[in-house]
Parts: sequence; structure tokens; C-alpha cells
Amino acid sequence: MVSPQGINKMIKAMEQELGKKLFVHKKNTIEPTAAADELYPHATTIIEEFRSIENSAKNDRKKITIYTIDSVFDYYLEDFLKEYMKTHENVSLKIMQCSNQDAIDHLKRRECDFAVLQEPFINDDIDNSFLFTAPFVLLVNRDRYNKTKGITIDKYFENNPIGGRGFEYVLYERKIRNLQAQDIYPITLLETNDEKLLIRMVEEGILTAAVNEAVGRRYESDKIQVVPMLDEASDDKISISYSKQLTQESKVFLNSLLEWVKLNIATK
Repeated sequence: MVSPQGINKMIKAMEQELGKKLFVHKKNTIEPTAAADELYPHATTIIEEFRSIENSAKNDRKKITIYTIDSVFDYYLEDFLKEYMKTHENVSLKIMQCSNQDAIDHLKRRECDFAVLQEPFINDDIDNSFLFTAPFVLLVNRDRYNKTKGITIDKYFENNPIGGRGFEYVLYERKIRNLQAQDIYPITLLETNDEKLLIRMVEEGILTAAVNEAVGRRYESDKIQVVPMLDEASDDKISISYSKQLTQESKVFLNSLLEWVKLNIATK
């Protein structure tokens, strides 16, 4: 996109600056001189380095990695992510869903900046901030629930097939242990964090699903009844754990998250 006259001017300016003849005009062509041949590899190196600097500047994005138990960001913190990404375009977020223990393991190995957990990870090198409480609920088939209406919620578990996120998730395990202490033994048919699979099973009356309230409210329908457990011991206390030596970008992310949660989510 440069005219021949413009190129000639640039060549002359460069020759004057270097004090060397770089090209010789022959009829309708130009040929490089020995000085140009000598300059060529240096010029190529300079151009490549300049392009590398340009690419580096374009990709100079700070990265924050978060390992989290499932449903926290997609059900509770989606709006926070939208606001944060709009105002921090130079930061790339990597959010990986996993079990509570897996998130702790990644944090211990310094493979992430944050771990969002059901229970805080206690360690001399780790800090924790409480985020919010996520009550636990049951999703039951409406026809099945109406037939047993009036029983206590714990008794509903007795000899009843249930499914949930499984024993790798603290809350599910805690609730089952509480029931067993009352001599109530539910039949655990399915352990999975695939909520859509759980929902289909509930709709067909195959099992009752134990999930957090945000998941439950989204899937309440003419086939599914959301039943609160009304058991504070089974509430999901969501916290965020992180190294005491945070990067500046991570500090900004944490402060933004805590402020947003304070304004938008009940943190009892």
C-alpha cells in the first residue's frame, strides 16, 4: 500500500542515515549492493523482534486460575463474572469445576490462585474468606411427594433412593452421616455432579436428588417439587481459599468478588 515514489524516498533516507549505498537501479529493476546484503540479516532480526514485542503486548494478559466446586459460579456468581470481565479486559480467568478435595489439592500444589470450597482449607500458608451460605434442598417427583406428604424431611430419606454430588463433596457426606446417626439409611443410587442427569431421574420418579438451593429453584417444575431440608447443619458454607502471597491482579479479583457478594448475596 505504498507507492514506488514513497519507497524510493524511504530508501534514500535510509542510505543517507547509514552513509552507504544500498541499492543500484538497472533499467526497470533495482539490485541490492554488498552493503545491503550485509545489512539484510540484521534487518530481519530487528523486524522479527519487533513483531515479537507487538505479539507480546497483545497477549500481555494476566491469568487467574480458580478451582471450584460445581454450581457456584454458574448459579451464584455469573453476574459477578460478567461485571468483572467488562472492567478487567487484561485478565484471563480459568475456572475449573471439581470436587472439594480436588480444589484443595490444586491449591496446595500452587496450581491455582483460588479454591472455592464447601469448607475452608486450614493451612499456615493459606487465607480464607467466607462468601455465602447455600442451603441444601431435595428435589422430589411431585406425584411421589404428595403420596408421602406430612412426614418429616429426614424420615423421607429412609429406604428412599436418592442421588447427589456424591461422597467427594463435603455436604452430601455430612447429610448422610447425620441421617445415619438417627438410624435412617437412604439408598444411594447415584453419585454425580451432572445435575441434568439428576433432574431427568427425578422427573421420572426414579430417585430423589439432593442439591443446593440455587440448582433446585432453577429446576422446579410441574414434575419437580423443591423441598427445603430446614437443617442448618446441612447448609453449604461457601468460602474462598488462597495463598497469603497474592499477586496484585489476584488481590483486585478477591476484593471485587467480596464486595460484589456483600452487595448481592445474603451472607448469613
